[in-house]
Amino acid sequence: MAKPLVVVFAGAQAPTGWRGRRLRKMAEKLGQAIGEGGFDVVYGGGSRGLMGWVTNAAYKFGSQIEAVLLHRFEKDKEATPAKIIAAVETEYERFPIMMAQNPQALFVLPGGSGTHREAWQGIEDAIYNHGPPVILVDSGRSLRGIKKDFNKAIKDGLIKPEFKNVLRTYKPGHKSLQEVLAQPMPSAPAPTAGGLKP
Repeated sequence: MAKPLVVVFAGAQAPTGWRGRRLRKMAEKLGQAIGEGGFDVVYGGGSRGLMGWVTNAAYKFGSQIEAVLLHRFEKDKEATPAKIIAAVETEYERFPIMMAQNPQALFVLPGGSGTHREAWQGIEDAIYNHGPPVILVDSGRSLRGIKKDFNKAIKDGLIKPEFKNVLRTYKPGHKSLQEVLAQPMPSAPAPTAGGLKP
């Protein structure tokens, strides 16, 4: 029987200096928790930066790694332990392929504009399509804007309060992944009457 799977969205680059060292430690702790928690991983295929750190650690601790490879990472495919399940030109093509793998959660680490967009795509998928939760990995200030904007949308009535658990946070080493995933999700997809967001 196949193990449950999680998606990882993260930057293919990383800062230098003390911040880079701190993010590397955090990414590797997440990878260890994923591997030891009995999860496999699907991600974008890069071998460097946060993307590479988390997936290499997950592999070391028992995860099988699959990639929906962006063509710009073609040169990295020999440096990653991933089995390539698809190759695409754009990140827009990648998201539905990843969701078709039936992930239990989407983990978001610091990254550029593509990583942030994928976090919001995941939130939208969770609200409208009964998709998996989006879990922001606590990494200091990098992802706080997503959480802040999401909470403000709930407060302002733009997203219904029952969807608050589609976005979660996780600090590696402080809770088990099972605790974070055990939080209840909404029981039915949101209605889409009139094109307005819930």
